[in-house]
Amino acid sequence: MKRIATVVLAVAAAVSFAPAAEAGRNRDATLAVSPADPAAADLAQWEPSVGDNLVFSGCGYEPGKGVSVRVDSPYAYSFSGGIAGADGCFATTNTYTALQAGGYSAHTWQSSSRRADASLNFTVSP
Repeated sequence: MKRIATVVLAVAAAVSFAPAAEAGRNRDATLAVSPADPAAADLAQWEPSVGDNLVFSGCGYEPGKGVSVRVDSPYAYSFSGGIAGADGCFATTNTYTALQAGGYSAHTWQSSSRRADASLNFTVSP
């Protein structure tokens, strides 16, 4: 009986902490990709191409704290980031160069190391 009571208490404790962990997550965080030189592209019709320098940005993050960005490409994982401003928005401080055509995904982390705050899938054309 003691063993069952211990298991029940452990499960109850784990369940009671789950909402607290989710409460700190940036549920309204966004993520977007754009050309490093927006003046050189028609943003309404722009699609990333091999050789483009890309910038990742978003809003809905905790102001003054770092935002980590991971890009998963057909050939490697890359990491960068930026600091969320007073408005909760960030942009990567360095550019990412798309070196190969194919499917890419990008993810941001600020509030948790286990769950991305925002994710984005995009395709780089040849």
